[in-house]
Order: sequence, then C-alpha cells, then structure tokens
Amino acid sequence: MRYTEFSSYMKSVRDLQQAMNDVKYPDKTRTYGGIEHIFRYHGSNGLRFKDIPGLETYHDDDNPLKDDDLEGKIKTILKKLNSDKWSWPFIAPVDGEMVPEYYDYIEYPIDLRTMSERLRAKYYVHQHLFIADLCRMFANCYSFNGVDTEYPVGTTLYRCGYRLNKLALELVTKYFPSSSLRPTLPDLKPGLD
Repeated sequence: MRYTEFSSYMKSVRDLQQAMNDVKYPDKTRTYGGIEHIFRYHGSNGLRFKDIPGLETYHDDDNPLKDDDLEGKIKTILKKLNSDKWSWPFIAPVDGEMVPEYYDYIEYPIDLRTMSERLRAKYYVHQHLFIADLCRMFANCYSFNGVDTEYPVGTTLYRCGYRLNKLALELVTKYFPSSSLRPTLPDLKPGLD
C-alpha cells in the first residue's frame, strides 16, 4: 500500500468497525441513568461502595489490596509529621492575605490539617491517595519557594519542605513498603545546616 492510499484505507477500516458495532450493539438509543445524581448528593465527601445501587453484595473483605490498618498508619504518619520541628509551614493552609499570590500560582493547595480532615472524612480509601497528597504538598512547596527564598527572615521554606519530605519518605517506606508511590526528594538540595 502506498502512503497516499493510507487515508482511504483507514476510512474503510473505520466504516468496517462501525458496521461491526451496529451488528453487535443494535440498540444504541437506549440510555442508562448512571450514578451522577449520587455523586452530586454526596458532594466532595466521597462515595462509599454501599451507596452505589447494585453493589449491595460487594464485600470489601474480598479485596486483596485492602489494608486493614490504613487509617491507623496514616494517622501515625500525620502525627509524626505534625510534631516535627520542620513542619510549621505545612500545619495549616497558606494564609491568602499574607501570601496573596500563592493561590494564583498553586492550583491544588494541600497541607497537613487538610490531610487530617480528609482522614476523618474517610477520603483516604487507599494508601496512594494519601501519598499523592503528600507528594503534592512537597511539590507545591518546591515550585512556589526558591531554594534561597527566606520567609520569615533566616528561614527557607524550601529547606523546611526538604527536611519534612525526608521524614515523610522514611515514614511512607516504613508503613507502606509495597507502595510504588513515594514522596521523593527533589534533585535540588537546599543548603543544610
């Protein structure tokens, strides 16, 4: 086949695929209600399996990936991170009045308090959701703060993030050893004391 004939060949393949689908799925006009209304009702609080119609017989015990003590592990990690001396910039959301440009620059802010609230709301149904939030918190820190940016004077937030990230990496490795997701350290290291 010449490359100039490729376009007409692909049109024939597409038409053949469409004809096959018409035979295999003749009633394409039928629509189903879906579960969007359930998501709207529950909002951002998350949706449990038992709230989805048709999943009444789902048994979470059958899930081989289920971590029986996920909540306890996350609670322990958050407690250790919150009590670390380098955690002070991450304890609560960034104050938009003190740093007005932060929320223009950072699209998805996250902090330790928000993670604790998400834990209480049963948002973290899998370890990767929690680890992803940790990764995002540190990525936000590194992208907004330069290595040498001092705030307040004498303290670099990048250094605080780096030190806390180091601890988070140790804790995630300890409590979730089989996880492929890790809060990795950036290549650019701050000047450490």
